Amino acid sequence: MNTWMKVVPLANKTRFMLRMTSLSTDRVDTAVAPACRTSKVEGKAMAHRHWWWVGILMIAGALGGCSGGDHDDEPPAGDACFLFREVEPNDTLLTAQFLDAIVVDDCFVVAGDLFDVVDVDSYRVFVEESLTLVVTLDHSPLVDLDIQLFDADTGQLILDCGVNVVPEVCAQPFVVGSHDIAVDVVVTSAGGAGSYTLTLRAH
Repeated sequence: MNTWMKVVPLANKTRFMLRMTSLSTDRVDTAVAPACRTSKVEGKAMAHRHWWWVGILMIAGALGGCSGGDHDDEPPAGDACFLFREVEPNDTLLTAQFLDAIVVDDCFVVAGDLFDVVDVDSYRVFVEESLTLVVTLDHSPLVDLDIQLFDADTGQLILDCGVNVVPEVCAQPFVVGSHDIAVDVVVTSAGGAGSYTLTLRAH
């Protein structure tokens, strides 16, 4: 199995582009600081590594939903994901972890952890244009974690994606007018606790 990764350094952000023949969904312990979007910085660094580099495999687990399956020298733009790590506290409307504004073709991946069955993890995005937000939650099949989408301004439930399937996937269309829509993506436990990978893709 061959692996390559392109790292694009941006201010306060790490962007990964990678391609593998198979990917893991195990717990991710890579220490990546939370990211905030800024303007793109010119210049890219390309690094080629083989499968045996453990760090690459750990990152690959977090980005499983965002990589392709062929072996071209350059990936399409849609294969780029922004990697975030959960920052506590993020269990209420007031403490939701802000990820970024999201537009079509964006991909955000969050490595998080529910510590117990009453823990709640909230992540906020600003939907800047009309799109369909596809949310994927991957975790151990031994636990049952759920996703809910809320209007961050009103606290109103937009979508309850609670199904006992791994990975859990749900999609919600948004029509944006003159103002952005603030959306909270909330991870809760329906049974058990543990680590998870949350992927947000905009189509």
